[in-house]
Order: sequence, then C-alpha cells, then structure tokens
Amino acid sequence: MDKLHKLRSHPSQRSGYAMALALGLALLFQAAPASASLSPDWHFSSAYPTQNSLNAIWAENTNSVYVAGDGGVIFHWDGTTWTEMETPTERPLFSIHGTSSDNIWSVGGDSYQSTNDDKSVVLHYDGSSWLKMPPPVDWAGQSLTLSDVWVQSPTEVWAIIESYLSLFKWDGTKWNNIDFQGAIPGAFPEGSMNDVQWVDGLGLFMVGTHGQVIHFDGTNWTLEQKLEEGNFSINILTTIHAIDADHVYAGHNWGTVFKRN
Repeated sequence: MDKLHKLRSHPSQRSGYAMALALGLALLFQAAPASASLSPDWHFSSAYPTQNSLNAIWAENTNSVYVAGDGGVIFHWDGTTWTEMETPTERPLFSIHGTSSDNIWSVGGDSYQSTNDDKSVVLHYDGSSWLKMPPPVDWAGQSLTLSDVWVQSPTEVWAIIESYLSLFKWDGTKWNNIDFQGAIPGAFPEGSMNDVQWVDGLGLFMVGTHGQVIHFDGTNWTLEQKLEEGNFSINILTTIHAIDADHVYAGHNWGTVFKRN
C-alpha cells in the first residue's frame, strides 16, 4: 500500500514548532480553568505506544501498520497490539515506507551531529530485523540528513535530503545522485524538496519550497509548477499523495490543497 499520511512538518521546522506549542499549551492550561461544559468521561490516560514524537506512518494492510519517530523508535501494529521493534539508532526517523513486510525503509538523522553515522540514518527491514544501510553522501563524502523515502522495489528506492534540492536513488547496491536540475530544460528549481512519491502510470513526483512540483515520467524531467522566485519562499508544498493517476494531491503550508489536472 501507499504511504498513508505524514505526521510531521518539515524536519527543520519541527523542533521550533514543538517547543512553541508546548510552551503555549503550558501557559494556557496554567492560566485557564477547566471548562464545566467538557465531559468528565474523557481524561488523559497514558502516552502510548510511546512518549516519543511519531513522525511517519506506513501501512502494509489493515493488520500491519508501522510508525517511526524520534529516538529511532519504530512500532508495529498487528491489528490488536502495538509492539516496539528493535532498531540500531536513537536518532530521529522522519519517514517510513515499503513494498512488503520484508522490504521496508526508514530514514532520518540529525543534521547537528558531526559524524556521518549520526547525521544520516538509513534503515532497512528484511522481515526479521532492522539493519543500518550506507547513507548517500555528497561530493565531499559527507552524509546528509534524509527527510523522506519512497520504496518502489528492492532496487528502486528514492530519498530526498533535508533542506537541499537533491534526490538520491538506491539501485540495490549503492546510492546514486540524480541530477534532475540539469535535466529540466529552461527551468530553474530552487530551495529544497519535502516529499517524494512514485505514482503508477505517471512516474515520480517531488514537492517542496517555492510551490514547486517536479515530475519524472520515467524518461523526462519537468518542472510542472513553481509559484515564486528568489532565495526566500512563502509558498511551501509539504506533502504529496496519489490515489491513482487521476487523483494526485499536494498540501500547501497555508492550508491549501493542490490537485493535478
């Protein structure tokens, strides 16, 4: 099944939003009395399945759901129970996606860390355990934090880098840097990409800052939408989801939903 929903904002914004929200809620609940109109039947019971923030979710089917989040946590729902899975990292995981229960990928990392092993985290689940995979690296051999992953097959895994205009593809052995910018004639992508998805019958889509939608049909790259120019962007597409070739949607930071005609 396709990736269902992103539970995170862009990774570079999450920490600030979370801190502001937590402070605001603390002040609100400290200052405001409980409303008499609220039902006494509802109350906070426990943080479950984890107290860590959960950033991404992927469902194989209704009885097999995986969630990933901060602290390197991954949980599996079997239709009855949440079970924490053992992972080889404590760094945040921002995205999870797979094609089957023995081919699931999760990516993340911490851009403030100094070592490649902590800065970029790539995990693969083979049906029995989560294993660390080599991360993609830049021209200087430095790894970069991954913000999203899409798995098309065991030899076709697409990943984008946090706060960069870049795309990498796993070919079953290694990561390859895809130069899509130079492949788009007469167009100039800017900023960074936030989400990536392959749509059967259409190809690959990426969305990001500047209201950009970039499309790869398997042969040609196209900049299908760009809403602004310059170093500063106020139009940010944060997520994309496709049901089929006729129903491709992108979410905008101002609460707008774009649909591809």
